[in-house]
Amino acid sequence: MSTQQHQTALQGYEGPFFPDIDTLNRAIDSGPLSNASLREICTAVNGHVDVSLHGVTADGYTWFSELTFQRADAKVAILIPWSQDWNKRDGSQQDRSCAVYVQGMLPKDEQRKLVEELSTAITRYHAKPDPTAESKAES
Repeated sequence: MSTQQHQTALQGYEGPFFPDIDTLNRAIDSGPLSNASLREICTAVNGHVDVSLHGVTADGYTWFSELTFQRADAKVAILIPWSQDWNKRDGSQQDRSCAVYVQGMLPKDEQRKLVEELSTAITRYHAKPDPTAESKAES
């Protein structure tokens, strides 16, 4: 398990692309995420459309989450892998690298901007104080 980039198709999309993906992989790996937290995070990202469960690529891998965005005339899917390597044998808990897929035309620079916005939103989410920490400390 690792952040290895896999060349596998997502039906209806071009890709995968990996613009500034190491930044996103680090953000994903920096703390726990659920699909509910990803929904919250994505509302802070320009062009957010949906968060859905378990996209499947041509290699048969079922992803943890598929984040969908609309940018200009392009629909963009960012696939988030499962994080099941509890021992972090290669330093990451992820099964594989996140991946970007595009329907329509979206220049690499715009793909990179979207990935950077998402990475920043995830990092901010992880930096928020835990609202339950105070009540846990009082118990």
